[in-house]
Amino acid sequence: MKTRPWAISTLVSIVLSLFASQDAYATWSPYDWIITVETEVVAKPAKNSDAGLTPIVKANIRYSSVAKGDSTDYENIWFCKGRTFGIERHAPLSLGRGRAAAIRVLHKGPILSSADVKAAAKSIVRVMLDLRLSGNLLQTVIVEDDSFFSIRDELTNEGFERFVIPEGAPFHLAAALFLQNESANRNQFFYYVPRHVHS
Repeated sequence: MKTRPWAISTLVSIVLSLFASQDAYATWSPYDWIITVETEVVAKPAKNSDAGLTPIVKANIRYSSVAKGDSTDYENIWFCKGRTFGIERHAPLSLGRGRAAAIRVLHKGPILSSADVKAAAKSIVRVMLDLRLSGNLLQTVIVEDDSFFSIRDELTNEGFERFVIPEGAPFHLAAALFLQNESANRNQFFYYVPRHVHS
């Protein structure tokens, strides 16, 4: 039996594609960009002093390409008692359009404070909105293992409700958020519930 040339060519193409697929899988990521939010308490209340403007937490936000690994400073946000105190924009959020991004939350201090948690939750919401406005998708939010439960609970104060995925049933969420810890052994789905604004 003679082997046809096109059959050999097809077999070679399949083998080469398998090796290429393995290399691609090794470097594959479910998102194109990582946006890092790093909180730091920069001002603490002094003893026997007016603590009206403390503690102040700084959230440094930067983004990097998964493929290239380069980093760009996006903005700094200052928070006081859970409220936005100031914003300093360094560069536009230049991710392109139709890209998937992950938010990674880090904490610079040795001890996680409630002010850190509030700043992290508000920063997550802000970055999520920025991504949607720029035509991009938030794939996941990754937080440190020790801060998972605190940030999970604080997100409910930002209008997010916990959501349990129904087994075997289709569902659609217009504004969904997926939270997970670095060890990938804890996670939580959220959906956003608009709050009524009273005049």
